[in-house]
Amino acid sequence: MYSGRMFLTGYMGNGNLRGSKKNRLQSRSCLRSLGFLKRCLYLGDTNTDMETGKNAQVDTVGVLWGFRSRDELKVYEPALLAEHPMDVAEFIKGVNHIE
Repeated sequence: MYSGRMFLTGYMGNGNLRGSKKNRLQSRSCLRSLGFLKRCLYLGDTNTDMETGKNAQVDTVGVLWGFRSRDELKVYEPALLAEHPMDVAEFIKGVNHIE
């Protein structure tokens, strides 16, 4: 959610899940518990992250300041390939029609 300031409400990783984070039910359960099932962007810098977001049926954002290259991430057709964290903020503002 965007309310004029960016903030992190929760996170998910292999360390706090049972089984694979690519598991659709695991991911959706986590998002549901945070109240973000319908308004979520799944940010990641790996192929696994892109698959996890797709499996959870949420929009994905490939972040290019991380582990994988643009070419590797674009194969997964993310909603955004972000070169900088502010690209994500601008994307959120744009889809929510915030100036």
